[in-house]
Amino acid sequence: MEREGEEFVRVVIISDGVDNNPEGLTREELFQHLKEQAIPIYTLGSVDQNNMQNLKELYALSRQTNGLSWTLSELSNTLSVVQTMSGTELPVCVKVKIPKTLQDGSVKEVQLINNDRRVILKLTDRANPGRCFETPLLGRVSIGRNPGNQIVLDYERSVSGTHCEIFVAGNVFKVRDLGSKNGTYVDGIQVGDTAEISSGSILKLGRLELTVDMR
Repeated sequence: MEREGEEFVRVVIISDGVDNNPEGLTREELFQHLKEQAIPIYTLGSVDQNNMQNLKELYALSRQTNGLSWTLSELSNTLSVVQTMSGTELPVCVKVKIPKTLQDGSVKEVQLINNDRRVILKLTDRANPGRCFETPLLGRVSIGRNPGNQIVLDYERSVSGTHCEIFVAGNVFKVRDLGSKNGTYVDGIQVGDTAEISSGSILKLGRLELTVDMR
């Protein structure tokens, strides 16, 4: 796939998994193309009897490209997929003019930080504080049992495949339920669509309670 100009391109794949079909690209060839083309891939997987390994390979495409993944059988509200893709992900184009004094042919790194700060999201299992999950809060963080999420809670069956997401809206942190079966709660109140969240909040996903810390 080729980009034209500065358009923001996303790819959506609905499949029962990825395999090394001799008539198509191998996994290795596909991953190499993904390195060359920075295009986020969103995957929706269909569970069959013996395709769990292929689904893991499918969801890995989303992880590698900063997309999201869902398992179709675990989606109680397919509209949540549309809401996720259209509501919280705003592409940003940054143009940098390099001063002539730095144009010496050497390789340099530039770090861009939104609003002059980087927020780290930490979730701690209240029943088992040894289970802590940390990740930078860049745009949005998806949470659920599926391996394609930024925070994977695969040890608790009451958590949906892609249960919820935490994101930044202006200067406010919010959580959005993504059509989970057992609901998302903040400090005991069920989240209808979105709710504000902050350090010290108790985030409940199914039976799992997590303490929220942002720093």
